[in-house]
Amino acid sequence: MLGISRSGVSVPCGHSSVSVATGGGDVPAPSSPPGTPLLWFKADGDLYSDDGVTAIVDGADVYRWDDDGSTGINLAQSSAGARPTYRADVQSTGKPGVEFNTVDDTYMSVANEPDMTGAVTVLAAVYLDASGGGEIINSFQTNVGTENQLRFAVQAADDYVVFGRPYSTDVTASSATPRSEWVTVAARVDNASGSADTLLYPSGTSVTAESETLNDDGVQNAGDLWVGKFDSQFFDAVMDGYIGEILVYGSRLSDADMTQALQYLEGRF
Repeated sequence: MLGISRSGVSVPCGHSSVSVATGGGDVPAPSSPPGTPLLWFKADGDLYSDDGVTAIVDGADVYRWDDDGSTGINLAQSSAGARPTYRADVQSTGKPGVEFNTVDDTYMSVANEPDMTGAVTVLAAVYLDASGGGEIINSFQTNVGTENQLRFAVQAADDYVVFGRPYSTDVTASSATPRSEWVTVAARVDNASGSADTLLYPSGTSVTAESETLNDDGVQNAGDLWVGKFDSQFFDAVMDGYIGEILVYGSRLSDADMTQALQYLEGRF
């Protein structure tokens, strides 16, 4: 597991330790994440208020959010009442974000999800409202159990990052996620071994990491991918806040690559 600090000093956590220094510390933040993610959604990327014709403007609802990753699978929301809203400057931070809320039950989805059966790494820059859920990216299944259902979120009940299979096994961060500021959160799993960990990397503080072994085949995308909402036959939850960027890899990133990805997101948000 990673051990990370913003100052560039290595902090042991679990099985391994890695040094991180962001743009505000010893070295400039990387200009890009490692490799090319399977899915890569950026709030300053290609967003549209319709199906790919009209570029998004501040305050407009988002119909389509294009993927900059290797799959080219775009998020969409055809239902006008359930579309999130683009904000060019989230809460005067100078950073753009896509705003999701529980009032309108907003979310976006993609039906042709990429293969994540071997391993999964997810990272995101989010700005969570003072209360409410933080559903980032999840797998939606119809009329099936949650055995392999992917859930990556900040739980409303305790503000902890959770990653894994709902009502089965998951790994939950040991420290609460700050609200009302940009925060980088991440998780990764090797489905063969079930080894998983979550990472919390809020601006201005050190990372908190937690590791656990998930049973059998870990966690996968067993259905359509949803961003901003989790839905199953047991419960549903919606994000209250903003997503600035999401990275999804079909592998368990190495410590070095995870460090670069965290540096990259922290430098941007």
